[in-house]
Amino acid sequence: MWIPGRSGDPVAILKIHHAPDPILAICLPSIEVVTGEIRRLARDMIETMYAAGGVGLAANQVGKPFRLFVANPYPGRGNEIVVLNPVLLHGGSRVRLEEGCLSLPGVSAVVPRCSTVRIQGLTLEGAPRVLEGRGFLARIFQHEMDHLNGLTYPDRLPWLSRRRLLARYGRQQRELARIHVA
Repeated sequence: MWIPGRSGDPVAILKIHHAPDPILAICLPSIEVVTGEIRRLARDMIETMYAAGGVGLAANQVGKPFRLFVANPYPGRGNEIVVLNPVLLHGGSRVRLEEGCLSLPGVSAVVPRCSTVRIQGLTLEGAPRVLEGRGFLARIFQHEMDHLNGLTYPDRLPWLSRRRLLARYGRQQRELARIHVA
């Protein structure tokens, strides 16, 4: 699907890859040079995130092998965050909260994450930046950085909880496939 971007250029709504797609398990390489392709991808990812009702999206979730994520934890547009090559510098105390994912639709679990984080990365202009996240934003940063490292939130769960969640997700996906075939 194509929709006009703010600059008048067409914007793509990209396909979100669902577990167990192998691209979700790949640790992505760093972006060496910020190109027009990377800038277009970031713009398309932002539109895809909004179209899917998400608050964050990593490049491998849309099938792209770039170390890049987008986020906006606030209602409405205008507060988008784009980070290339993010690295966790510091994490605070841990909290356990409910978490879901666009790549595992229809299921969620309580996941332990740091309540505050400081990350370092690059802007779309290639300039270094340091960002601090607290609460929900800290959770989004960690969730998206996990994607870039080939992890999904079930990987953060104890073995039995992860197994139960993935079994529930598998049953749900089979049921949806059955309904679509019928």
